[in-house]
Amino acid sequence: MPLPCIHGAEGFTNAIHLHAELQDLGYRGSYQTISDHLRARRRRRIRVAAPAPPGVRQVTGWMMRHPDHLGDEARRQCTTVLAPCPELTALHGHVRTFAEILTTRSGQRLKDWATASRAEDLPGLHTFASGLEKDWDVVVQG
Repeated sequence: MPLPCIHGAEGFTNAIHLHAELQDLGYRGSYQTISDHLRARRRRRIRVAAPAPPGVRQVTGWMMRHPDHLGDEARRQCTTVLAPCPELTALHGHVRTFAEILTTRSGQRLKDWATASRAEDLPGLHTFASGLEKDWDVVVQG
């Protein structure tokens, strides 16, 4: 005999409480019958959890890696993560530009980069640019 669902569409999922309530209503079946019924219902309701969002280290890795070394899936995930956050998108652009300046040894572009990075509301980047400016001649020569 199927068991009645007393509490809404989901019903009780605690076998002890449900068994006690059903006994108050005249049910003479065993606790085990209730427990087995609920276990089967729980199994049907189990859903596969969505994958966890990427962590800070993973996003940082995507941002720091050369775009040519990102696979299609990593590039797609990076774009998805950056899209809702204009600050993160701006930071990504500045990091990419800085990396390009370093890899092409274009030190003369650093002044413009520092000015552009200061125009954004990115305090961490401001601190980095200030650190570069403290030793500007050494940085440009390097």
